[in-house]
Amino acid sequence: MSREEIIYIVLTCIPAYSSFICGLLILKLHNRGESSLGSGPLMWAFAAYLLSALVWLSLIFYVVLPGVYIALSPLIVLSYAGLYVVWYRFVFEVTKIDTTEEFPGVHYILPLFGFTCMLGCVFFVPFSKQMEALSNGRGIAEYQWLALLFNTLPVWILIFNFLYAILGVFRAKRYRKTVVNYSADVQRASLGWLSHILYAMLAMVPLIGWLYFISGTVLVTYSFLILVLVLVAVFKYTILVHNLLLKNFVIIKNGSGNGKSDPAQQDNFSMGADPLSRQNVLRLDAYMRKNKPYLNPKLKITDLTVPLNTNRTALSILINSSLGMNFSRYVNRYRLLELRKLRSNPANKSLTELKLVAKAGFSDYRGY
Repeated sequence: MSREEIIYIVLTCIPAYSSFICGLLILKLHNRGESSLGSGPLMWAFAAYLLSALVWLSLIFYVVLPGVYIALSPLIVLSYAGLYVVWYRFVFEVTKIDTTEEFPGVHYILPLFGFTCMLGCVFFVPFSKQMEALSNGRGIAEYQWLALLFNTLPVWILIFNFLYAILGVFRAKRYRKTVVNYSADVQRASLGWLSHILYAMLAMVPLIGWLYFISGTVLVTYSFLILVLVLVAVFKYTILVHNLLLKNFVIIKNGSGNGKSDPAQQDNFSMGADPLSRQNVLRLDAYMRKNKPYLNPKLKITDLTVPLNTNRTALSILINSSLGMNFSRYVNRYRLLELRKLRSNPANKSLTELKLVAKAGFSDYRGY
């Protein structure tokens, strides 16, 4: 085994190990039931980590153990295509605006098709012919399609990576426009870390393309490019598990505080002759001043629906239409007023600015 191959194996093992450990952490979080994200999104994240580990291990098999690569080729092809679908499914779940929204099943067609094709190769094409098609890049006359399938896998990785990263970016932007009318903790709820992951996926596209189109079959000689690709991948894996463990997300739920709209508990916010009346504005303002719910840094609009005897939609319309601002800005306005009062109180002179900001209801100084 050459020095280049040893370096290649070591570098490729790093993201494989990283994704495997991150997957175990997600599984532990799921089993404890401590995350408000729910079991569905956590299991999709866990599946994405396992598929990522398998993809990186397959790159080792491709260079060092081609026989193992051939034997596992159906599972490897399924991992290559399915990885980005699973990542997107996770993004889809955490950026849902409507809880009734269903993930389109059409996304599973291509991964299953590739798996079926490779499964047919394993059973109907002689192993020696598969090895030859993999090694020489051209294949044998009667199995040209097999060589094409093997050697175009990086192209499909590029296409899937780019496509699902773009789809994820659009969903994240759509989510951020909505969350300001749902949560007052925009710093935690905006899913900025998810955007970082998606942009990291986009950054991997030119790296993979460079390795495939420039290096060709001498992949192991481009250690620097592989190192950059590894660092981007590890960044993506650690950012996700870090923010899931810290619960830096807010899941948008429909209806009232329990996620369901109860018509029996709706009042003139939504059912009166004029739901946008001045009376409703004054009532909301009186509740905010008396009860100070804005001191809760994790305040969501659904937390106000039960005490105000209304629903999320009616309350959001009232704030947007009558007051001309979103929910986040409305709540943070009260926090700024509270901060001004705290600063003017002589009893708080010994407190730092950071503590005053926290007492006013901001989740952190950056959010303030």
